[in-house]
Amino acid sequence: KTRKKAEATYRHSTVKIGKTKKHKIKLSRSALSLLLIFVFVVGAFPGVAFAADKSIDEAVIWYENQAIGDPYYNHYVLSDGTSIAVGGTELLRFEKDGKWIDIDNRLTLKNGRYVNTAAPIQVDFAQNISDGTLFSLAFEDSAISFSLLNEVSKMANTVTPQFAMSPEETRTTMVGTALSKVTSVGFEAASSSIRYKNVISGMHIEYSISGYAVSKDITLDSAGAWQDLLFGMDTELKPVPQKDGSIALCDAKGETRMMILAPYMYDAAGEISTDVWYSLQENNGDT
Repeated sequence: KTRKKAEATYRHSTVKIGKTKKHKIKLSRSALSLLLIFVFVVGAFPGVAFAADKSIDEAVIWYENQAIGDPYYNHYVLSDGTSIAVGGTELLRFEKDGKWIDIDNRLTLKNGRYVNTAAPIQVDFAQNISDGTLFSLAFEDSAISFSLLNEVSKMANTVTPQFAMSPEETRTTMVGTALSKVTSVGFEAASSSIRYKNVISGMHIEYSISGYAVSKDITLDSAGAWQDLLFGMDTELKPVPQKDGSIALCDAKGETRMMILAPYMYDAAGEISTDVWYSLQENNGDT
């Protein structure tokens, strides 16, 4: 199977929400390209890390030291009195009102929308692909939402979020785990996903959320199933195309508050191509 991928990252900062503007953003590809996954990411990622002393392989986890407020690592005390720090690319907790809160990105259905539970960003996804707003994200005083403007296939259906343990359940499960069984995974609930199948015949969209990041994967059953995708983008920020193919989202002062990085693609063999691009067009007079 061949795949197509594009990536975008938002820079987070506080922005006062004013009048919402509507834009159209289009993803296109070269007629010769057979690369099939498009990914849309919000956020930034630290490096992967896993710290453990191999000399204590026989020890088991006694408990998690929650007194250490570490956003990217879980600190465990072992039965022999030593300790380990387990972490990775996922944000595990965030600070709110002077307290560290475990991230819980499990998606639950509320008022016809799938929403995350506890995180520094608030996201919601459509229960059905035909709903007006497909995906929206809010961070502090900034917000952005996307809607799919293409005609949706009659075969479209939603694969609901999969079950994941809560942070507290994960914490309980880790007790008694041998060091050799410990992985760099923090909490199952730190990430979640929802999939819309056959949005257009043979095209599927999957959203995933992890920490500050939201990704959108578009996969095709065959190369011939590709169609250019048109999304409505609603935000108070002004989109400004950049020379490198990215889109800066700027406030009234012209300062970049968010950034959609230039898209790229890859196939099943891992070959990467940048022969994919965004195009913006006016909608009801808005740029």
